[in-house]
Amino acid sequence: MHPYVPCVLVNPIQTSKKPETTSTPNKKPSETFAHDQVSYTSSRPQHMRPTILECTEGDYYPHRNCRKYYICVNKALIPSECGGDLHWDGIKKLCDWPENVQCVTSKKYLKIIKSSSANEEDPCKGEKRVPYPGNCSKYLFCLWNRLQANDCPPGLHYNERIGNCDWPAAAKCNPKDGESSGEVELNAMPKPPTPQTPSSNLRPTYPTEKPVPKPRDSHYKVICYFTNWAWYRKGIGRFTPDDINTELCTHVIYGFAVLDYSELLLRTHDSWADVENNFYTRVTSLKSKGIKVSLALGGWNDSQGDKYSRLVRSPMARARFVRHALEFIEKYGFEGLDLDWEYPVCWQTECNKGSTEEKEGFTAWVQELSEAFRPRGLLLSTAVSPSRKIIDAGYDIPQLSRCFDWIAVMTYDFHGHWDKKTGHVAPLYHHPDDDFEHFNVVSNEISK
Repeated sequence: MHPYVPCVLVNPIQTSKKPETTSTPNKKPSETFAHDQVSYTSSRPQHMRPTILECTEGDYYPHRNCRKYYICVNKALIPSECGGDLHWDGIKKLCDWPENVQCVTSKKYLKIIKSSSANEEDPCKGEKRVPYPGNCSKYLFCLWNRLQANDCPPGLHYNERIGNCDWPAAAKCNPKDGESSGEVELNAMPKPPTPQTPSSNLRPTYPTEKPVPKPRDSHYKVICYFTNWAWYRKGIGRFTPDDINTELCTHVIYGFAVLDYSELLLRTHDSWADVENNFYTRVTSLKSKGIKVSLALGGWNDSQGDKYSRLVRSPMARARFVRHALEFIEKYGFEGLDLDWEYPVCWQTECNKGSTEEKEGFTAWVQELSEAFRPRGLLLSTAVSPSRKIIDAGYDIPQLSRCFDWIAVMTYDFHGHWDKKTGHVAPLYHHPDDDFEHFNVVSNEISK
């Protein structure tokens, strides 16, 4: 046997660090000015760049491109990219809107300061922070081949001598140092041309809306689920909206929203991830790439108890749910709803717990949702059990097939730990030890 060394095409200087914590937060982090505390050290902090051998497994590091970052895997820096139009925040360690990140490329910074002694590989010449050109109340973090703006706490100025925020009298900052025209907007968009009085012989122009990308041209649907709890995993198992490979999917379903037990209305499952960390927004931004994005309701855990049964068996509750569901999914920018109640009549596979009325109630619920969704161009879909027993007990397939855009069969549940024996998950062929004979679920339902 011959030893080998993995070859990774990565510049060891181009590094970057990880979005947020990898453990489930017990409470929302409080605001902090840890980077901005007044310091009176006599020397400026030196900023040592990590090398590829120093990266911490599972950590994230900044990239010279504002949209990209690196993740450390097996001591190698693997590049990744934020989704949509988001930029990587090298301070908060997550993807965010460009106006919140204020990322500045090294090339742009060097062009502004007109420095002959700095270069794009090290624009800050070894420093951790540098002054923000033309603004004393801001400074720039140096994040290895790129910079990012940050604000001093109110009333403080950046002190270049100590490399931190300080009282104005001690900072002795002059906003015009190095700049003849005051503050330079490092992230400013090009200014529009000066308006002129239109000539009378010219036809006036009118604003036009930005065209909406067409859905991807495909003869089949590739439906991907994103689960909001995946970002709490540790290390390389952590998965955020920015990790979604948009080249794989025609549709993305966000899992999950839940049903409020008392109100019988849609609500967020984890508002900290869904709303406050902008997961809803970050996933729905994939629409700009022509991907359809739906919100899933339910899941295994949310299917416990009688709340879905109470909903579908009450015409008044169903009508209220439909009105609220429209408001909810349109508020957050989703394009459809995926129903994942497991299961009508057979609550979590136990068919002796539910009521036979749920089959008819579920059909009515779906029909009412379809009538409200279709005029708005919204999608409606569902995930069903692969068990023929459960399908026959809980689903009126001929009626439902007229209302759903698609019906997904959870074929990964053909077999599982509940079988109390090992074997293949997919029943591609008949096996004499199978507990059930009816595995041709799709053919059976199409025949109906």
